[in-house]
Amino acid sequence: MLAPGAGLGRGAWAAACTNVGASGGFIAPSGDASGLADTRTFRAAMRRGGVWGLTPGGRYFINGRIAIERPSSGFSCAGAGAQIVMLTGPGGFDLDRYDPGEHFGERHVGLLALGVDRPTLDGLRVSMQPNPGVRVCIPFALRGCSNLRIGRLEYWGFKETWRGLFTLDSCAGGVVCDLYAHDCNPDTDVLPSLQVSAVVLDDNRIAGRNTTGVSFGAVRYSNLLFGPRALARYGPQTDAVTVMSSGWTGASFGLISGEGVGEVLDCWGDGVTARIHARQTQLYPVKLMYGAQRCRITADVDGTGLSAVYLAGTADNPLRRRQGVEHNIIQVTAKNVGALHDSVAAVWRPMPSMQAGVYFDNPGLGHDPADNQVRGSVSAAPGARMPYAVGVSASGPGNVVALAGGGFTRSFANDVRGLRFPPAMRALQAAR
Repeated sequence: MLAPGAGLGRGAWAAACTNVGASGGFIAPSGDASGLADTRTFRAAMRRGGVWGLTPGGRYFINGRIAIERPSSGFSCAGAGAQIVMLTGPGGFDLDRYDPGEHFGERHVGLLALGVDRPTLDGLRVSMQPNPGVRVCIPFALRGCSNLRIGRLEYWGFKETWRGLFTLDSCAGGVVCDLYAHDCNPDTDVLPSLQVSAVVLDDNRIAGRNTTGVSFGAVRYSNLLFGPRALARYGPQTDAVTVMSSGWTGASFGLISGEGVGEVLDCWGDGVTARIHARQTQLYPVKLMYGAQRCRITADVDGTGLSAVYLAGTADNPLRRRQGVEHNIIQVTAKNVGALHDSVAAVWRPMPSMQAGVYFDNPGLGHDPADNQVRGSVSAAPGARMPYAVGVSASGPGNVVALAGGGFTRSFANDVRGLRFPPAMRALQAAR
């Protein structure tokens, strides 16, 4: 039920990030496990506008999309947070296939903000009701919004999704303080493709506009892994963060951290800054491709399936920019490179052979990676057969590699034209 005028505590997020106060009221859990009552109440609150408080530790049920429709509106909960369960039975979030007509529709997304200034979400814990069938749904989507005020969000139990569990498209400015995605483990092989990401930027841009000027605090993840059927068909297609912007985004990530994911940062956009603390990554902790430029990445890596850093040249693609991966600076400290290789390859047969600790590649035969700097150290897991510290199948001019430590089998591989090695690297190369 709605309680107009009830106070909303500022909480740690409001004090640290946006200083938001109460402007709506308070919503108590209905106790109706059908989802009808809470869904109706949430929708009424968003039509009236304002930030509405939820009961700390309270449990709410929804069976359809909740749309944030007015500026400075949303939901917040201090303390332990409130749980929202997205019901997946008939008439709820029961989408069992990829249907473009349902993208961001009533059955696909739990909380949607479209074209809203100052949308507010804080202290929410959103889960999907377990269901043995395919259920294509996500908890959060913000599209065309500005001045985001996103605080502590936790989400788990989702399966097939539609790429991003927390999706930002064409948003401008604001703060996302703390996201935690965990225990999302789809295991189906009946869909044409499958990708799960804790956070996605600009998968479905509006009128070609990128998300710009959004600052993320912490993005945490745990156990975002496919089950054996899904892994065998699709490979390890899970990301902690996927930046699909085409051109400048300037998104910053204070810390992306966790254990158990396919890739940690899959970046296509420009101007991304990120600090990464990654454990047990099935493919690449750091991957820059599709023309990513002027990114600054610092990564602490322990345990990979393939390279710790992967920079891919880009084929000319009418859907993306015609440019290469250039002008990026990456500082990496990686150990146990290749530790997960054989366990993934035993299930996913197309798993590439073990690669170098840092790999410059260009499978599309378009623009070679150029003017990138990769510094730090890489070392292989015992018995992992890491063939090289640095592997170069393609290189444009100006790339610099400076790696120290005990990770060298050889200094380089294949074509090294365009690469510059500092004196210590040249001495090591000559010694071998």
